[in-house]
Amino acid sequence: MNALGWQIGAILFGGSFFVIAVYIAKILNTANKTVEMFRQTIDYNKREIDEIIKSATNITKDTEEIISKFNNLIGFLNIFNFLGDKVKIKSKKKVKTKNKIKK
Repeated sequence: MNALGWQIGAILFGGSFFVIAVYIAKILNTANKTVEMFRQTIDYNKREIDEIIKSATNITKDTEEIISKFNNLIGFLNIFNFLGDKVKIKSKKKVKTKNKIKK
């Protein structure tokens, strides 16, 4: 039996291709099962997820309301120069500070 080098290489290449194809199929099957379990979890907990989102929205609105009332109180106290400009809460704005290093 005379086998040439390219024939042995072709058999090795075909065998490795088959092994890689089986491995990729197993990975895709596992990924499919994971996505399916995730979808079932989402479907099962849909109502609870919606309630959590609504609660988060209500908490945000309540927080904004509290900050607004606190700012009104601070403004009222500023009339009497009780606190001056020492206290002020800003809502939904990022405060940027510049740090200067003195040499």
